[in-house]
Amino acid sequence: MAECKTFHLFPKLPAELRLEIWRLCLPQRVCEKDQPYYAIVFHLPDGAPSPCLLYQTTEVNGRPPVVTRVCRESRAVAWETGLFYQFFRSTNPLLKPRPSEAEWRSYTSIDAAWFDSTRDSMHLNWEPSYGSEIDCDGSVLRSLAWDASQAVGGGSLCISYFKSNFVRKQELVDVLKQLPIWKVIMRVIVIHTDSRTGASTGLFGLLGDSRVQLVDVFDESRINAFFDLAEHCEPYGLVTVRQQIPKDSAQSIQQKLRDAVMEKFRSDELLSRLRPVIMFRLCTEMCNRVGSTASLRGLWGAKEARKGL
Repeated sequence: MAECKTFHLFPKLPAELRLEIWRLCLPQRVCEKDQPYYAIVFHLPDGAPSPCLLYQTTEVNGRPPVVTRVCRESRAVAWETGLFYQFFRSTNPLLKPRPSEAEWRSYTSIDAAWFDSTRDSMHLNWEPSYGSEIDCDGSVLRSLAWDASQAVGGGSLCISYFKSNFVRKQELVDVLKQLPIWKVIMRVIVIHTDSRTGASTGLFGLLGDSRVQLVDVFDESRINAFFDLAEHCEPYGLVTVRQQIPKDSAQSIQQKLRDAVMEKFRSDELLSRLRPVIMFRLCTEMCNRVGSTASLRGLWGAKEARKGL
């Protein structure tokens, strides 16, 4: 007999129990302020193909969670604490007024994304080297600090801020001191697979709608699970561009962060506020598969995107 996975008695459960179940289905997300620029994320030479265009994940990750499309009751639960968060000045009474010093806009910035302040964190993809190719207005770091202060999960930024000579030390110090903990992205790994597989692993949220994950390098079991999935989804000979998947030890990654902090500040005073993490992104476009329509579209899109920057 085929296994039945439908719980027909769910509508007869007490209302408070149903609502709590819907709340447990809500994802804990990394809310992205902007789209990542694949050429810099993957350190690609000019004109080289990319293992992923990345923006597809950002677009899906910024949509309302799956439970908003199940029924009226589940949708109401999602809207209790979630909303379309506007990264610029807003008239929404649920949002605190954004101060002028927290304004920032660029070619890659996002107008709005779904955000739940009781569950999510804020992330900035923008790296200092973007400024040489993409114009922007305002202070990107102060903008991030403001948005991160609205999120229970805090904020995250890339390791490049501690390596670049274009980042003002005092501004970085001021921003880092605004939160007790910051996550620092040490690597970005993209996992290409279909939505069903991504959801079945449980690695990208209960319903697979938390497409961006930041994993502490010392969380060995989760790190191994993500790397195993990434390796499985990059079969030799079947991908256009294979990512560098070999895994470094947590200790060596922590040392890289410490070295960067010491080089920047000549002190490790701020190191206690920083947590090294690896970003894993779930892309269901399968844009790295040899001969696939998405792959060809991706290569063409990469060329067009570079023309626009």
